[in-house]
Formats: sequence, structure tokens, C-alpha cells
Amino acid sequence: MENREPMIGNPELLKLVMKDIEADPERWNQDGWFKASDSQCRRSYLGEITVQADACGTTACLAGHVLIREGYQPTVFGTFVSREGRWVNPDTVAAELLGLTETQTQDLFYYTTFSSKRAARGYRPGSFMTLEEYKSHVTEVTGVTFD
Repeated sequence: MENREPMIGNPELLKLVMKDIEADPERWNQDGWFKASDSQCRRSYLGEITVQADACGTTACLAGHVLIREGYQPTVFGTFVSREGRWVNPDTVAAELLGLTETQTQDLFYYTTFSSKRAARGYRPGSFMTLEEYKSHVTEVTGVTFD
């Protein structure tokens, strides 16, 4: 693969987040900003709005991992609040932090949506990429390469 100039505003943040995901790939799930997969965990936090990012087998997508790294707090509702306690739109804030274009945001955060591009690659509706495939996809979209 040829080296090319990164096409996003904050390639270093993307590299750090991808290292976080690679360090614990079981906590990566591109199907939701943040999920507490254990029903007992959800019940135990009903009295609280926020959840520890590493509690009860939680998972997060790329955007969710960006927000967790940057100090945003996940909630039991699968969304996030800022350090100041304001609700935020996870994909919008993560895209701003990474310096993504709107097209890159769609391509990275919503890749599970079936498209003609995915059809050309041989994926069927509802199929998901492995982490290695997703990393290649991220490189293709952003120009950022990973060690």
C-alpha cells in the first residue's frame, strides 16, 4: 500500500483510538455509539445516567471510542455527555474531533449501511467487517495508516 498524506484534521487522535480498539477488540462494536451488553449492568445503573466506559462488557464504535478517549461520559441510553454535563451528538462531536468531512463521517461511522460500494466489494446486506477489514477501510477513507 502506498503512503499518502492523511486526509483528516487529526490523524494522531485516530491512531490513538485505533490502538485503544486493537488493545481490546472485544470492546469494539461498530453497531452502536456505546452499548452495555449485559442486561444486569443496565439494571444496576438505572438510578444513574452515566456508566463507566469499561463496565459490564460495554462496547463502543469508532465514534464512541473517540469520545471516551477525549473524556466524554457514556450514558445508559447509548449516548454521551460532555465534561460539563451536556448531551452531545456522538457522531457530530467525534467527526469534529477527528477533523472529518461529512462524506468521511458517513463512510467511517455508518459503514454497516448497505451501499453499492459495499456490494462491489462482495458484501451482502447485514454483513460486518472484521477489525482488520475495518482498519483497511479507515485507511482508504482517511489516508491514515496504522502500525
